[in-house]
Amino acid sequence: MLSIEIPVTHGKYIKTVLDSIFSQKGDFEVIMVTPRPEIVNGYDVKVVKADTGLLNARYLAHENSNGEYELILDETRYLSQNAIKLLSQNHDMLIVGEDEVGNSFLDRMANLDKKVIMECNNIVDPLRGYLLPRLFKREVLDYAFDNLRKKIPKEIFERIVHPDHQLIFYEAFNHSKDVGIVREVLIRHFGDSSLFNVMKKYYRYGKTHKLLRETPYNELLNVGRRKRDLCSVSLKEKIGLYTLYAVRGIPFLLGLYL
Repeated sequence: MLSIEIPVTHGKYIKTVLDSIFSQKGDFEVIMVTPRPEIVNGYDVKVVKADTGLLNARYLAHENSNGEYELILDETRYLSQNAIKLLSQNHDMLIVGEDEVGNSFLDRMANLDKKVIMECNNIVDPLRGYLLPRLFKREVLDYAFDNLRKKIPKEIFERIVHPDHQLIFYEAFNHSKDVGIVREVLIRHFGDSSLFNVMKKYYRYGKTHKLLRETPYNELLNVGRRKRDLCSVSLKEKIGLYTLYAVRGIPFLLGLYL
């Protein structure tokens, strides 16, 4: 069985997300961690009521799931048609193609960035790369969360919003290097279309990222990622991508260092 795990805070897109899941064929369960369980009325969902940071929400979903494999989603990400059928369970972890929904400038650049990462920067490494698995074998997540909870004090663990996914992959990768890639787009993302929302989100990411300074994961702050290879993009597209990186990076650094 596949466990599909979703932390939910605002619930803006949750109907779309759940409809995309329950239109699939396969043996699966859905576990949702949210402070607002009433937003999932009418769906066969296991709800864990909690108001907590994203890393802890993912841990709670894992602890309340039963599947041999676990698919970690977000409340802004929904499944493409037949996504569950196309998920390969021949690896301990699986990276899948994702794209952005929306036609604003920031949406288009975020989508282009995803393509650039998948096509030209597809290093599978939690420290040097940008790709993150969505599908994990249960025993791999058992190992990852066990180590994260041992190394991160409880009061910090429950506050981390970012980099939750990278932390999980970092420990999972220490346990297993068996990571597969499905390039087909199986997950679609409702990103932030407005400049203000993007900057606000990445400022918050920077604020929670610096919590790692008090943990053994300070390495994630100090290791410089290699520069993105912007292969096969035009000069106009490069300017657009660098604009996106500035819109994300400046507020992130402000949150990290202020």
